[in-house]
Amino acid sequence: MKEHNIESRREIIKVEMVEDLSSKDPFFNCAGVVREYFIIHNSLPMMWIREDFPIDDRWEII
Repeated sequence: MKEHNIESRREIIKVEMVEDLSSKDPFFNCAGVVREYFIIHNSLPMMWIREDFPIDDRWEII
C-alpha cells in the first residue's frame, strides 16, 4: 500500500486471548492472542486481516 501511495487506516474488530490457537490455526498448539482488523480506504473496508500470536515458552509474560 505504501508503494502505491494508498492512504488507509486500521479499524480493530477484536483482540482476544484464546486457550488453544490450534482450533483457529493448525500451526499453533498453544494459547495465544488473536487480533482482527479491517484496512479502511476511502471509508470502505479494503481487506480483512487476522493475526495469531502464540504464547508459549518462547515468551516471558510479565
